[in-house]
Amino acid sequence: MASTGNALQATNAQPKIVLHWLENSRAQRIVWLLEELGLDFEIKTYKRIDKLAPPELKAIHPLGKSPLVTITTPSSTQGGSPNTLVLAESSFIVDYLTRTYKKLLPTPELELKYQHLLHFAEGSFMPPLTIGFVLTSIKNAPVPFFIRHITKMIVTKVQTSFLDPTYKANFEFLENSLKDSKFFCGDDVTGVDIMFQFPLESCKGRVDGYNEVTYPELFRWMGEIQKRPAYVRALKRTEEFEGTML
Repeated sequence: MASTGNALQATNAQPKIVLHWLENSRAQRIVWLLEELGLDFEIKTYKRIDKLAPPELKAIHPLGKSPLVTITTPSSTQGGSPNTLVLAESSFIVDYLTRTYKKLLPTPELELKYQHLLHFAEGSFMPPLTIGFVLTSIKNAPVPFFIRHITKMIVTKVQTSFLDPTYKANFEFLENSLKDSKFFCGDDVTGVDIMFQFPLESCKGRVDGYNEVTYPELFRWMGEIQKRPAYVRALKRTEEFEGTML
């Protein structure tokens, strides 16, 4: 059971950090985060059942979502039970770990921009992408011939009237956020860059108009993060265990 206290209480032993990874989820950016923080951690993998998370994840957190991070430390009293903190939601995981370990944080003058972008990533940027990916799967799904034109008409209407303008506004906002700095909040990587890794990389080849010519700063930024040693280590690590799940 999760402790409501701070799992990183003073102790001689190092905390045991476990990233609970559900296949085809957004957890890879948390691997990168942990590598950037220089932490020792384990990855526990879970396979989907009928495209849904397995019940084992609900045993860790009631929503059964991924990523989840558990941090377990020995009891501060002899013979006591270990203390386990369960972290859910990517932006909360990023915020908690960066502040706990005092790394990947912005300079004081960029704190407001940092907080806004940290929440913008999941609050405003990711939902339209998710809707678009779902609608594309509906549009391409096998349906009876006599209703196929109806589903395509509905998807196209939502795409052109809502999604495309939203994508454009969001991409332009982020493009402008990178005009004067190497990364989103200055010239060093912060938690905000961690948060945008998954959505911006997942858009390549999936969102019309999202290309290097139109958004050169976003693609430059992707090139910068992909060169980082911690990113390379994270990619190698995820590729190794994803192969075992096929």
